[in-house]
Amino acid sequence: MQELRYRLRQGEHIVGYLRVVGSTHFYSKDSFWWNGEPIPHAAQDAWTGLKDRNNTHLYSGDIVEFEPIPGEDLDMGAMLLRNGIWVLKSVTTDTEYPIHALGLSLYQGKDLNWLSYLFLNTELAESWGIWED
Repeated sequence: MQELRYRLRQGEHIVGYLRVVGSTHFYSKDSFWWNGEPIPHAAQDAWTGLKDRNNTHLYSGDIVEFEPIPGEDLDMGAMLLRNGIWVLKSVTTDTEYPIHALGLSLYQGKDLNWLSYLFLNTELAESWGIWED
């Protein structure tokens, strides 16, 4: 059974996490202790299905350091869901690199290093013409 995860926010503040397994919803304030009590929130960020090199779950809007092409210089990018496809959008080149292809992950945890949240970098989100609440 597939598990879906979400980061729950009130503006710039993370208030908890949601796991959906089948039709059951589990909530946690710390991503460690889970129960069925809903956590009030205004926004939720979907989980990409990936963790970074430090075992941190990566969600939509996370900014990570990555190697766009193996052996090349490191770049920074934001995890975004575009038309149902997860991409890493480069901060420097505006190029969008797919995260998955043919059901396989193109990036492994060791290839990604979480740096920040896009919702804390509103100037970047605005320049890309995406979101915020």
